[in-house]
Amino acid sequence: MENALLINKKALKKAMKYVDNNQFEKALPVVEKLVAKFEKSNTYKDDENTEYYSFHEKLEELLYEEFAKPEKEICNIEQPISDLYLAYGSALLGLEHKEESKKALRAALRWNPVHPEIYLKLADWSVMYGDAEDVRKYASKALKWAFHMKDIGNCYYYFGWYTYQKEAYAAAFGYYHLCSDLGDGDRKFLSDSEQIMIAIQKKAEPPSLEEMEKYSIQYNVPLAYNSKIVDFVLKLGKDAIDDRNETYESANYFFSILYEMTGSESVRETMEELDKKWELNKY
Repeated sequence: MENALLINKKALKKAMKYVDNNQFEKALPVVEKLVAKFEKSNTYKDDENTEYYSFHEKLEELLYEEFAKPEKEICNIEQPISDLYLAYGSALLGLEHKEESKKALRAALRWNPVHPEIYLKLADWSVMYGDAEDVRKYASKALKWAFHMKDIGNCYYYFGWYTYQKEAYAAAFGYYHLCSDLGDGDRKFLSDSEQIMIAIQKKAEPPSLEEMEKYSIQYNVPLAYNSKIVDFVLKLGKDAIDDRNETYESANYFFSILYEMTGSESVRETMEELDKKWELNKY
């Protein structure tokens, strides 16, 4: 699209770093300026044939097309619009601007309806201003679309928080344990009380998988990631191998995600075969 607005990615990256460091008062003026410029431009409006989105990476767009079944053609804008609104909502939430923060986060979701981090930030909002059922709802939606283990681990944090509120302490320990295993240190996961819970419970074994499955049903809280994503990514990977118009990078992208989700030995072997083909034949 000619004359399309270009978001200042350097400024946005700076603001996102402020957010990560809880320096919300520094992040807010930066993202406010970027949002004001974007909204003034009135760029990227849906029309009768096209819906515009700002997906974070390739698979998100493909998942949305596969499972949301949009009626119009999808146009993925190569501008970090959803990241901008996520940073904006996060800064506002950190400064306890209740209504403005939720509005910004809903805007982020409009631009990228499959990004788990947005749903989890809305779960944060619900911890502060909503209720436990909203936290469970948003974390469940995040897990529906999650395909990176970091995001999946972050979902388990909120399931632990939710079951703790329900006084299901064994279930909470199980989810917190999964969170600490899979969260990859990205999130400021656990409060002091939650850390104490794990420290105490580590004297015993975490709940078994069978026990966690029972808690999952009892409290209507998901336990596993979306298996439909695994099947879909496997198909995409195989199609990329069979289609000579696809690149090595494309096939490797899908199988890397598949391996991250499953840890499958056969997937690892497939990736090694791809590497060999690339070296020998520049696949």
